[in-house]
Amino acid sequence: VEEEQARRKMLGVMTFGEIVIDASHTALLTRAFAPLADDATSVWQARSIQFIHLLDEIVQEPAIYLMARKIA
Repeated sequence: VEEEQARRKMLGVMTFGEIVIDASHTALLTRAFAPLADDATSVWQARSIQFIHLLDEIVQEPAIYLMARKIA
């Protein structure tokens, strides 16, 4: 269920063109991206690590948020 929630959140970029990621999403998305960050063979490892660091920044300062936007 949780994995599906994270997937649905990230698919919002493709569906709506952009999404907002705030403090209410950090734990869910961190758990979803952790396996990619830990997988040395994944082409997404570096970006997943960077994304998790950004999520950690939101945890430290909940007033900030991320906006993910689809680039055509």
